[in-house]
Amino acid sequence: MTGGRIRPGSVRPKVHDGLIWHVHALPKNRRFAKKSGPKRRANVAPALTTAKGYFAMASRADITPELCRQLLRYEPETGKLFWLPRPRSMFASDRACSVWNARYAGKAAFTAVSRIYHVGTILNVMVKAHRVAWAIHFGEWPEVIDHIDGDGLNNRIDNLRSIKQADNLKNLAIRSDNTTSAVGVYRAGSRWTAQVNADGKSKHVGTFDTLAEAESAALEARIRLGYHPNHGRSAA
Repeated sequence: MTGGRIRPGSVRPKVHDGLIWHVHALPKNRRFAKKSGPKRRANVAPALTTAKGYFAMASRADITPELCRQLLRYEPETGKLFWLPRPRSMFASDRACSVWNARYAGKAAFTAVSRIYHVGTILNVMVKAHRVAWAIHFGEWPEVIDHIDGDGLNNRIDNLRSIKQADNLKNLAIRSDNTTSAVGVYRAGSRWTAQVNADGKSKHVGTFDTLAEAESAALEARIRLGYHPNHGRSAA
């Protein structure tokens, strides 16, 4: 570094999102600016090497169950994830390796919350914690993860199941705008109508004189269609 500028061909390690990254400067005609500095362009690559020994650019396809097992430890009884120590071979220098391990190894991972889920980044790719937990435990990515008890932060393995998206819709909390406290039931004049979602479409179950009759009919229809018993639970 001279005069605050990056020399072409130079490498500068830095820590970002729990990973060591290396900024490789390019020739002058391919530089871009920091927000407040002169224009220059940098080529950024994660410090995790591939089997061929070169730094791989991050993409979602790079995040495999094997890589998750290499980088993280999962506690199925608590649902928590922890960063594993990383060997020297994953870094460009002894110092970079020491800095990362001192800061992250053994520490809780994926503690940030986005909407109702724990999330984190691997190779600068954001991944939901429950998907990583499943991948580590079973060695494969799930289709869609359903939190059985409806708590998106509860990633214990006995609270997770891999299902299709259509089945995930069969274990939802009751809508916040529901005024009857009965799932799949609405008032139609002086009577009550029951309906159920089947294959993405609303299916009419019947119209009844009382709320209790309509609620019972809707429940029977959901059972026939394989809805989870927790469907219609109170929202957290």
